[in-house]
Amino acid sequence: MLPEDTRYIKNNLCRVNTLLVKSWLQSLTQVRNQCAHYGRIYNNNFRIITIKNEYKKYNLDNKKIFSYILAMKHLTMDKLIWNSFFIKLQKLINDYNNSIDLKLIGFPNNWIEILAK
Repeated sequence: MLPEDTRYIKNNLCRVNTLLVKSWLQSLTQVRNQCAHYGRIYNNNFRIITIKNEYKKYNLDNKKIFSYILAMKHLTMDKLIWNSFFIKLQKLINDYNNSIDLKLIGFPNNWIEILAK
């Protein structure tokens, strides 16, 4: 990523440290590649992703997909896009609630509250 791009993102979009933005983008690239090559997301341990201090109190597993979704939340500039994603995610989880164990993908019990903030 070009330095001017990272500065723009930091200053205008997500108000997050430039190094953190770079780290998130590199980590999300790994998840993207996993998805693109039909890799497993469920119960998979990814590379450790740094989470913002405000989420430390939730004792999240920063190797699971939920922590990556938190990074995506902070990188999503348009609130309408985030809200649309969030609604679809809730529906997907509700539809498959009997088939999945949310703990295996790092979702805490209060995941809706955390992602809705």
